Amino acid sequence: MSGLAAAHALSVRGVDFVCLEKAPDVGGIWRQPGAGERGPAYMSLHLNSAKQLTGYSDFPMPAELPLYPGHHDVAHYLRSFAEWAGLLPRVELRTEVVSVRQDDDGAWTVVSRDADGERTRRRFTHVVVGSGHNTEAVLPDPLPPGSESFTGRILHSMDYRDGGDFAGQRVVVVGMGASGVDIAADLPRHAERTDLSVRRGLHVVPKQLFGMSVDLIADAPWWSEMSFPEQRRFVEQALRVARGKLSDYGLPEPDHPVFSSAVT
Repeated sequence: MSGLAAAHALSVRGVDFVCLEKAPDVGGIWRQPGAGERGPAYMSLHLNSAKQLTGYSDFPMPAELPLYPGHHDVAHYLRSFAEWAGLLPRVELRTEVVSVRQDDDGAWTVVSRDADGERTRRRFTHVVVGSGHNTEAVLPDPLPPGSESFTGRILHSMDYRDGGDFAGQRVVVVGMGASGVDIAADLPRHAERTDLSVRRGLHVVPKQLFGMSVDLIADAPWWSEMSFPEQRRFVEQALRVARGKLSDYGLPEPDHPVFSSAVT
């Protein structure tokens, strides 16, 4: 999304540019589930932010989409945006960036490789990186004791695709980040049992509070007029009413105030 946004900003200002994209099409992780490609995306993937604040301001997401569209709708929206903005002729698909090096004169030398393996070296005045940061899967090394005798599958969320792959099985999800809770919510529809293992408590914030998307709350004028202590107090009280204690769900309570660390 950020790469397309940067490309559009350059285009409307008449700045010459080229966009190098490793994938066969635009859309990033949102198109991966439908394309069957490996990546940090899964069949149940959907937005966890309201479409009104996630779409591009001059090309809003369609009104008929749900508040939190699924990956297929987001992928189609991004493709439509690229077509509407006239960006596709400037995008080189199936082109991987091999290296980026700044030269002594301040310019940048970029080496890319196309689908046929042919390398191209080009110089640019500026380089914008919009590739995202979820590409390489990282597992504990070494794996925890006992893993060598474990007969089941051990996989990173990068390789999770659909809960149906675990039908009738007992599964433990390690970690309470966005992908972890997404997968832990998807698995019970298929698995015999799903457990969530966490090292420490995190603040879990529902996508909606009192029927309103939390990011729309954060965008409201009345929210901006509140001081930070008032905002923190509001959220803590709202979570107490709308969600209750995390310990009621078998999860550890956070050892830190809300907003002092990342929330899930």
